[in-house]
Amino acid sequence: MAFVDRVFEFFDSGAGPIDGPYGGTFPGDFPVPVSTDVVLGRDSDSIAEFLSLPTDSFVTVGFANKTIFDGPGNDIFVNEVGDNSEFADIFVSSDLKNFSFLGTAASASSSAFDLSTIGFTQPVRAIQVVGLDNAGVSPGFDVVNVEVPDSSLQDVTTTINGNNRAAVLF
Repeated sequence: MAFVDRVFEFFDSGAGPIDGPYGGTFPGDFPVPVSTDVVLGRDSDSIAEFLSLPTDSFVTVGFANKTIFDGPGNDIFVNEVGDNSEFADIFVSSDLKNFSFLGTAASASSSAFDLSTIGFTQPVRAIQVVGLDNAGVSPGFDVVNVEVPDSSLQDVTTTINGNNRAAVLF
C-alpha cells in the first residue's frame, strides 16, 4: 500500500467552527488549526492526525510521480476517524479539472472504492474528498489519509526523444 504524498488543493467552505484547515489528533485535541499535510502518509498506530472537512469543504490529493489505475479489487481507500455519522463524497480526476463521482465514504472506517464500479479507465491523478455534514466534535468528515494498493499504481513516465523518463506531476 502507498499513501498519497501530495495535496493539490484545499477549499474551506466556511461552514466549520473556526477557519480551516482545522482538525486535530485522535485521541487528543480538536478542533485546532492543522496543516493540510496531515492527510499525507501513514499515521502511527496509537495517534491519528486528521483534517476535518465540514459541509462543502474539500481536499484534493494524489501522488507526485504516480497515477492510479483500475487494478484487481479495490483501488482507493479513504480513512476516517471518529464514529460521529460523518460522510464525504469521493471524486477522481485524470486532469485535475474534471472530476467523476466515485462514491461516499463513511465515518470511523476505511472506505474502499473500485474504479471499475464507475467504468473509470483513465489514469487517476487526483482524488477529491468533499465533506457532506458538520457532525462530530471537530465538525465534518475527519480524513486521516488516503491509500492505494501497489497493484493499482503506476509510475508516471513520458517519452522524450524516444527515451522513457520519469515525470513529476504538479
